[in-house]
Amino acid sequence: MHSHSDGIEKSLTETKGLLSRLHDEITKTLDKIATREKYLNGQLEHHLNEFRSMQVSWFISEVWDYL
Repeated sequence: MHSHSDGIEKSLTETKGLLSRLHDEITKTLDKIATREKYLNGQLEHHLNEFRSMQVSWFISEVWDYL
């Protein structure tokens, strides 16, 4: 029974190390994704504002034509 306990302890130690590395890699990847998302949102903001402005202009022209 003692040998099983030693085997479990060894496996647990190895697994903890692997899980820790996996956690670090996932954290770095999520940070990269968040950074890219912020960048893309910043790039998109100007285009969205321009599109909204065009929508308002179109709506006003349609209402004006209707009147």
